[in-house]
Amino acid sequence: MSSLIEITKQLHQIEQKIIENQGELTQELESEFTAIDLAKTQKIDAYYAVLKRCDVLSQSYRAEAEKYTRMARGFDKLETHLKESLKMAMIITQNEVISGDDATFKLSKRPDRVEVYDEATLPDMYKRPVLKYEIDKDKLKDDLLRGLQVPGARLASVIALLPQIRKAQI
Repeated sequence: MSSLIEITKQLHQIEQKIIENQGELTQELESEFTAIDLAKTQKIDAYYAVLKRCDVLSQSYRAEAEKYTRMARGFDKLETHLKESLKMAMIITQNEVISGDDATFKLSKRPDRVEVYDEATLPDMYKRPVLKYEIDKDKLKDDLLRGLQVPGARLASVIALLPQIRKAQI
C-alpha cells in the first residue's frame, strides 16, 4: 500500500500530464490513475480529493479564460478606437496617406454598406420572415413520462455521483 506522500506525488504527476496535454485525458492517464495502489477506503477518499481538485482547476481555468476574453475584448475595442481616431484625423487633415518610419496608412474608398437606424419605419418589402423552432423540453418530458411515444425523443436514465464528506464521529 502506498503512503499518503506517494499517492499525492502520483496524483500531482497525473495532474501535470493533463496540463501538458492541454486538458486531454488520455487512455494512458486514465490507466495510470486507476493503477494507483490504494486500499478501498483510501481509493474512495483519493477519488474524492481528485474530483474536488479537478473542480477547483476547472473553475480556475474557466476564470482565467474569462479574464483573457475580457482582456481580448478590451484590446479589440482599443484597436477599433485607434483605427477610427486615425481615420478621422486623416479625413479632417485631408491626408489620404500618412507614413512613419515603419508603417504607412492609406484611406481607401470601400463599397457602401447598409445601415438600418430605425427598423420600425422600414417598409415591409425590406423584411423577410424568419422562423425558428425551439424544442419545448418540459412539454416533451411531461408527454414521455405519461407514456406517449414521441418520434425522435426518449427518456434517458440519469445517474448522478454525489460526493459527500463524512462528519467526524464524537
